[in-house]
Amino acid sequence: MATDIKGGSESRKGFGFEHCNISTLINTPVANHQLGNNFSRTTLIVNQSIFKLNTGFGRVSVRNFNSQSSPTGASSFSDVLEREIQDEMAELNQQLSTDQFPGFSVETDGSDVKLTKQVGNSTVNVRFTVSSSLTEWPTDAPKEQQNPQDAPAISTTLVSMPEFQVQIIKNSNQTLEMTCYFEDMDQDEETGEPMGGDPLFNVDELVLYEGSPKETEFAASAEYFSEDLQQGLLDYLAEHGINDEFAKNLVQFATSYEKKQYVGLVQRLKGFVTK
Repeated sequence: MATDIKGGSESRKGFGFEHCNISTLINTPVANHQLGNNFSRTTLIVNQSIFKLNTGFGRVSVRNFNSQSSPTGASSFSDVLEREIQDEMAELNQQLSTDQFPGFSVETDGSDVKLTKQVGNSTVNVRFTVSSSLTEWPTDAPKEQQNPQDAPAISTTLVSMPEFQVQIIKNSNQTLEMTCYFEDMDQDEETGEPMGGDPLFNVDELVLYEGSPKETEFAASAEYFSEDLQQGLLDYLAEHGINDEFAKNLVQFATSYEKKQYVGLVQRLKGFVTK
């Protein structure tokens, strides 16, 4: 089951799939992707310091698609693709590791990722996809200025910040399911420059059901929940390993995994072009 999720002023999609974090960031706009039909949509906005993204400052970060001139024709496109593969492979200097998810087992299926953890009598599943998940995020490095007298600007890079779904399944066959999303980055009100900070997540909606979810299940939006109720939900998630550190780990893992998937796509595209 998939339904629209409201995040900020944009409509988001809930998702589900068979397979589902990072400390040091890299950057990316979150485009939403529908993963499947076995996850009902859930949403809940939490009361914690969050980031808002206005893209008025424009796109700063792009993939390093090689722009060297070369002869026209299919062979030249193949050369461009090969250079792109080499450039992206050079950035894959971080080995994917499940150590970033203590206690979680990790499964991947194409662009889909699933994390699983046992907490007491509950099974915790976290699922997300890295497809179309890139957005920009500030880095620690200052951006180069053409005029040395200009105030230093914050550089941004691309990171994967996908929506993710959390299922907490009790032995009684009851499931609490939530759809979570990352808030966008803050901008300086005077300069419009992005401001740094760690990405934090919100819960957009939640649903509770027995057995398999039905199309008629009631999903509650948390946007108008009381602060006590919002904080209580965050604390409950943290007790099951879903906290701010987990969110940072998710972004780091997703960013590396997205790049790996992207390189694979470009490699397949090169093979297609050269046939």
